[in-house]
Amino acid sequence: MLIKNESETVFKPSVNVRALLIIAHPDDECMFFGPAVLRLRQLGARLQVLCLSAGNYYHEGEQRRKELFDSCGVLGIPASQVTIIDNKELPDDPSVVWSTHIVSSLILKQVKESSTNLDCWTHSAVSHSQKFGAAGGIVVRAATLRRILIQILLHAIVILKKVLTFDGRGVSGHANHIAIYRGLSYLASTRTKPNGCCFLALQSVSTVRKYLSLLDLPITWLCKSDFWCITGFEEYCQAKRAMFCHRSQLLWFRYFYLLFSRYMFINTFQVITQREGNLKIQ
Repeated sequence: MLIKNESETVFKPSVNVRALLIIAHPDDECMFFGPAVLRLRQLGARLQVLCLSAGNYYHEGEQRRKELFDSCGVLGIPASQVTIIDNKELPDDPSVVWSTHIVSSLILKQVKESSTNLDCWTHSAVSHSQKFGAAGGIVVRAATLRRILIQILLHAIVILKKVLTFDGRGVSGHANHIAIYRGLSYLASTRTKPNGCCFLALQSVSTVRKYLSLLDLPITWLCKSDFWCITGFEEYCQAKRAMFCHRSQLLWFRYFYLLFSRYMFINTFQVITQREGNLKIQ
Protein backbone atom coordinates (compact mmCIF):
# COMPACT_ATOMS: atom_id res chain seq x y z
CA MET A 1 0.00 0.00 0.00
CA LEU A 2 1.46 3.34 -1.09
CA ILE A 3 1.04 6.37 1.14
CA LYS A 4 1.49 10.06 0.45
CA ASN A 5 1.24 12.41 3.42
CA GLU A 6 1.44 16.14 2.78
CA SER A 7 1.11 16.94 6.48
CA GLU A 8 3.45 14.94 8.70
CA THR A 9 1.16 15.51 11.67
CA VAL A 10 -1.82 13.75 10.10
CA PHE A 11 -0.61 10.14 10.35
CA LYS A 12 2.71 8.79 11.51
CA PRO A 13 3.45 5.07 11.61
CA SER A 14 5.89 5.66 14.49
CA VAL A 15 3.16 6.49 17.02
CA ASN A 16 -0.12 4.96 18.06
CA VAL A 17 -3.14 6.11 16.08
CA ARG A 18 -6.64 6.41 17.47
CA ALA A 19 -9.21 7.16 14.79
CA LEU A 20 -12.96 7.45 14.41
CA LEU A 21 -14.67 6.80 11.08
CA ILE A 22 -18.11 8.40 10.82
CA ILE A 23 -20.44 7.02 8.16
CA ALA A 24 -24.09 7.53 7.32
CA HIS A 25 -25.08 3.99 6.33
CA PRO A 26 -23.83 0.41 6.55
CA ASP A 27 -21.59 -0.24 3.49
CA ASP A 28 -20.08 3.29 3.45
CA GLU A 29 -17.07 1.92 5.36
CA CYS A 30 -15.96 -0.32 2.48
CA MET A 31 -17.52 1.40 -0.54
CA PHE A 32 -15.80 4.72 0.13
CA PHE A 33 -13.25 4.41 2.95
CA GLY A 34 -11.68 0.99 2.33
CA PRO A 35 -8.14 2.23 1.50
CA ALA A 36 -7.99 4.51 4.55
CA VAL A 37 -9.44 1.89 6.90
CA LEU A 38 -6.94 -0.73 5.77
CA ARG A 39 -4.04 1.72 6.03
CA LEU A 40 -5.02 2.66 9.57
CA ARG A 41 -5.21 -1.01 10.49
CA GLN A 42 -1.73 -1.51 9.04
CA LEU A 43 -0.52 1.28 11.32
CA GLY A 44 -1.92 -0.65 14.26
CA ALA A 45 -4.64 1.93 14.82
CA ARG A 46 -7.46 1.51 17.27
CA LEU A 47 -10.19 2.33 14.78
CA GLN A 48 -13.79 2.97 15.80
CA VAL A 49 -16.78 3.23 13.49
CA LEU A 50 -19.79 5.43 14.20
CA CYS A 51 -22.70 4.78 11.83
CA LEU A 52 -25.45 7.38 12.15
CA SER A 53 -28.25 5.23 10.75
CA ALA A 54 -29.13 1.56 10.41
CA GLY A 55 -29.80 1.92 6.68
CA ASN A 56 -33.50 1.25 7.02
CA TYR A 57 -34.64 2.99 3.82
CA TYR A 58 -36.02 -0.28 2.41
CA HIS A 59 -36.96 -1.62 5.86
CA GLU A 60 -33.85 -3.79 6.03
CA GLY A 61 -32.34 -2.17 9.11
CA GLU A 62 -31.80 -5.33 11.16
CA GLN A 63 -30.15 -7.15 8.27
CA ARG A 64 -27.94 -4.18 7.46
CA ARG A 65 -26.81 -3.92 11.08
CA LYS A 66 -25.51 -7.48 10.92
CA GLU A 67 -23.92 -6.83 7.54
CA LEU A 68 -22.02 -3.85 8.95
CA PHE A 69 -20.60 -5.91 11.81
CA ASP A 70 -19.59 -8.67 9.38
CA SER A 71 -17.97 -6.17 7.00
CA CYS A 72 -16.03 -4.49 9.80
CA GLY A 73 -14.83 -7.90 10.91
CA VAL A 74 -13.38 -8.51 7.45
CA LEU A 75 -11.66 -5.11 7.64
CA GLY A 76 -10.16 -5.95 11.02
CA ILE A 77 -12.47 -3.84 13.20
CA PRO A 78 -14.00 -5.74 16.16
CA ALA A 79 -17.72 -5.43 16.84
CA SER A 80 -16.97 -3.72 20.17
CA GLN A 81 -15.56 -0.76 18.19
CA VAL A 82 -18.68 -0.32 16.03
CA THR A 83 -21.56 1.92 17.13
CA ILE A 84 -24.83 2.19 15.20
CA ILE A 85 -27.20 5.06 15.97
CA ASP A 86 -30.92 4.45 15.58
CA ASN A 87 -32.48 7.90 15.84
CA LYS A 88 -35.80 8.69 14.19
CA GLU A 89 -34.50 12.21 13.50
CA LEU A 90 -31.72 10.70 11.36
CA PRO A 91 -33.52 8.44 8.88
CA ASP A 92 -31.76 6.76 5.97
CA ASP A 93 -33.37 8.98 3.36
CA PRO A 94 -31.63 11.08 0.67
CA SER A 95 -34.52 13.54 0.72
CA VAL A 96 -34.15 14.31 4.45
CA VAL A 97 -31.62 16.90 5.64
CA TRP A 98 -30.29 15.75 9.00
CA SER A 99 -30.13 18.28 11.82
CA THR A 100 -26.64 19.76 12.17
CA HIS A 101 -27.28 20.11 15.90
CA ILE A 102 -28.10 16.42 16.39
CA VAL A 103 -25.26 15.21 14.16
CA SER A 104 -22.62 17.44 15.77
CA SER A 105 -23.83 16.50 19.28
CA LEU A 106 -23.58 12.78 18.55
CA ILE A 107 -20.12 13.16 17.05
CA LEU A 108 -18.84 15.29 19.92
CA LYS A 109 -20.22 12.81 22.46
CA GLN A 110 -18.44 9.91 20.74
CA VAL A 111 -15.14 11.78 20.45
CA LYS A 112 -15.24 12.96 24.07
CA GLU A 113 -16.09 9.49 25.37
CA SER A 114 -13.09 8.02 23.60
CA SER A 115 -10.82 10.80 24.83
CA THR A 116 -12.22 10.57 28.38
CA ASN A 117 -11.55 6.85 28.54
CA LEU A 118 -7.93 7.46 27.61
CA ASP A 119 -7.59 10.43 30.00
CA CYS A 120 -8.96 8.33 32.86
CA TRP A 121 -6.46 5.60 32.09
CA THR A 122 -3.62 8.16 32.05
CA HIS A 123 -4.73 9.67 35.36
CA SER A 124 -4.97 6.21 36.93
CA ALA A 125 -1.48 5.28 35.75
CA VAL A 126 -0.03 8.51 37.15
CA SER A 127 -1.77 7.90 40.50
CA HIS A 128 -0.26 4.42 40.66
CA SER A 129 3.17 5.86 39.92
CA GLN A 130 2.82 8.21 42.89
CA LYS A 131 1.97 5.31 45.23
CA PHE A 132 4.75 3.16 43.79
CA GLY A 133 7.34 5.90 44.16
CA ALA A 134 6.29 6.75 47.71
CA ALA A 135 5.97 3.23 49.15
CA GLY A 136 8.22 1.08 47.02
CA GLY A 137 11.57 2.23 48.36
CA ILE A 138 12.73 3.04 44.83
CA VAL A 139 15.68 5.38 44.35
CA VAL A 140 13.82 7.36 41.67
CA ARG A 141 11.69 10.01 43.35
CA ALA A 142 7.92 9.88 42.81
CA ALA A 143 7.88 13.21 40.98
CA THR A 144 10.62 12.06 38.61
CA LEU A 145 8.87 8.77 37.97
CA ARG A 146 5.64 10.62 37.35
CA ARG A 147 7.28 12.92 34.78
CA ILE A 148 8.84 9.96 32.96
CA LEU A 149 5.53 8.11 32.86
CA ILE A 150 3.66 11.18 31.62
CA GLN A 151 6.19 11.62 28.81
CA ILE A 152 5.72 7.99 27.80
CA LEU A 153 1.95 8.35 27.83
CA LEU A 154 2.03 11.61 25.89
CA HIS A 155 4.17 9.93 23.24
CA ALA A 156 1.63 7.14 23.04
CA ILE A 157 -1.22 9.57 22.43
CA VAL A 158 0.42 12.05 20.07
CA ILE A 159 -2.37 11.15 17.69
CA LEU A 160 -5.26 11.05 20.10
CA LYS A 161 -8.17 11.15 17.70
CA LYS A 162 -8.50 11.51 13.96
CA VAL A 163 -12.06 11.76 12.72
CA LEU A 164 -12.68 10.72 9.11
CA THR A 165 -15.85 11.30 7.14
CA PHE A 166 -17.25 12.72 3.88
CA ASP A 167 -16.64 16.19 2.47
CA GLY A 168 -19.21 18.82 1.53
CA ARG A 169 -20.21 16.95 -1.64
CA GLY A 170 -20.56 13.60 0.09
CA VAL A 171 -18.77 11.65 -2.71
CA SER A 172 -22.13 10.58 -4.14
CA GLY A 173 -24.04 13.74 -3.30
CA HIS A 174 -26.15 11.91 -0.70
CA ALA A 175 -27.74 14.38 1.72
CA ASN A 176 -26.97 12.16 4.71
CA HIS A 177 -23.27 12.08 3.83
CA ILE A 178 -23.17 15.85 3.50
CA ALA A 179 -24.93 16.28 6.84
CA ILE A 180 -22.04 14.58 8.64
CA TYR A 181 -19.57 16.96 7.03
CA ARG A 182 -21.72 19.90 8.09
CA GLY A 183 -21.75 18.59 11.65
CA LEU A 184 -17.96 18.31 11.76
CA SER A 185 -17.55 21.71 10.13
CA TYR A 186 -19.79 23.22 12.76
CA LEU A 187 -17.65 21.71 15.53
CA ALA A 188 -14.51 23.01 13.84
CA SER A 189 -15.92 26.51 13.38
CA THR A 190 -17.12 26.80 16.98
CA ARG A 191 -13.85 25.36 18.34
CA THR A 192 -15.71 22.81 20.42
CA LYS A 193 -13.69 19.82 19.27
CA PRO A 194 -11.33 18.35 21.91
CA ASN A 195 -7.67 19.32 21.83
CA GLY A 196 -5.55 17.07 19.65
CA CYS A 197 -8.51 16.09 17.49
CA CYS A 198 -8.18 16.44 13.71
CA PHE A 199 -11.13 16.27 11.30
CA LEU A 200 -10.46 14.81 7.84
CA ALA A 201 -12.87 14.92 4.89
CA LEU A 202 -12.79 12.36 2.08
CA GLN A 203 -12.45 14.36 -1.13
CA SER A 204 -15.17 14.05 -3.76
CA VAL A 205 -14.19 13.96 -7.43
CA SER A 206 -16.07 14.32 -10.71
CA THR A 207 -18.12 11.41 -12.03
CA VAL A 208 -15.55 10.75 -14.75
CA ARG A 209 -12.68 10.57 -12.28
CA LYS A 210 -14.78 8.53 -9.89
CA TYR A 211 -14.85 5.62 -12.36
CA LEU A 212 -11.28 5.81 -13.66
CA SER A 213 -10.11 3.33 -11.06
CA LEU A 214 -6.30 3.42 -10.79
CA LEU A 215 -6.10 5.51 -13.96
CA ASP A 216 -7.02 8.44 -11.75
CA LEU A 217 -3.66 8.14 -9.99
CA PRO A 218 -1.76 10.77 -12.08
CA ILE A 219 -4.53 13.31 -11.47
CA THR A 220 -4.62 12.44 -7.78
CA TRP A 221 -0.87 12.95 -7.55
CA LEU A 222 -1.17 16.47 -8.93
CA CYS A 223 -4.14 17.54 -6.80
CA LYS A 224 -3.69 19.01 -3.34
CA SER A 225 -4.58 16.85 -0.36
CA ASP A 226 -3.37 16.39 3.22
CA PHE A 227 -3.35 12.60 3.19
CA TRP A 228 -3.92 9.93 0.61
CA CYS A 229 -3.27 6.25 0.11
CA ILE A 230 -3.51 3.62 -2.60
CA THR A 231 -4.44 0.00 -2.06
CA GLY A 232 -2.58 -2.88 -3.57
CA PHE A 233 -4.34 -5.87 -5.06
CA GLU A 234 -4.46 -7.72 -1.72
CA GLU A 235 -6.09 -4.79 0.08
CA TYR A 236 -8.50 -4.25 -2.80
CA CYS A 237 -9.62 -7.89 -2.51
CA GLN A 238 -10.08 -7.44 1.25
CA ALA A 239 -12.26 -4.35 0.74
CA LYS A 240 -14.24 -6.24 -1.89
CA ARG A 241 -14.81 -9.14 0.50
CA ALA A 242 -16.09 -6.62 3.04
CA MET A 243 -18.54 -5.26 0.46
CA PHE A 244 -19.76 -8.78 -0.28
CA CYS A 245 -20.91 -8.95 3.35
CA HIS A 246 -23.55 -6.35 2.40
CA ARG A 247 -25.64 -8.86 0.48
CA SER A 248 -28.76 -6.71 0.65
CA GLN A 249 -26.93 -4.02 -1.32
CA LEU A 250 -25.38 -6.15 -4.07
CA LEU A 251 -27.40 -4.88 -7.01
CA TRP A 252 -25.95 -5.05 -10.52
CA PHE A 253 -24.48 -1.55 -10.48
CA ARG A 254 -22.57 -2.34 -7.25
CA TYR A 255 -20.46 -4.86 -9.17
CA PHE A 256 -19.66 -2.16 -11.69
CA TYR A 257 -18.69 0.12 -8.81
CA LEU A 258 -16.42 -2.53 -7.27
CA LEU A 259 -14.56 -2.91 -10.55
CA PHE A 260 -14.15 0.69 -11.59
CA SER A 261 -14.54 3.06 -8.64
CA ARG A 262 -11.36 4.87 -7.65
CA TYR A 263 -12.61 4.78 -4.03
CA MET A 264 -11.88 1.07 -3.94
CA PHE A 265 -8.24 1.93 -4.61
CA ILE A 266 -7.60 5.57 -3.70
CA ASN A 267 -8.62 7.78 -0.76
CA THR A 268 -7.62 11.45 -0.48
CA PHE A 269 -8.43 13.66 2.48
CA GLN A 270 -8.43 17.35 3.36
CA VAL A 271 -8.27 18.64 6.91
CA ILE A 272 -11.49 20.41 7.93
CA THR A 273 -10.33 23.78 9.23
CA GLN A 274 -12.05 26.45 11.30
CA ARG A 275 -12.36 28.56 8.15
CA GLU A 276 -14.70 25.94 6.66
CA GLY A 277 -17.20 26.51 9.45
CA ASN A 278 -19.52 29.49 9.63
CA LEU A 279 -22.49 27.11 9.34
CA LYS A 280 -25.87 27.95 10.74
CA ILE A 281 -26.96 25.18 13.06
CA GLN A 282 -30.25 23.52 12.20
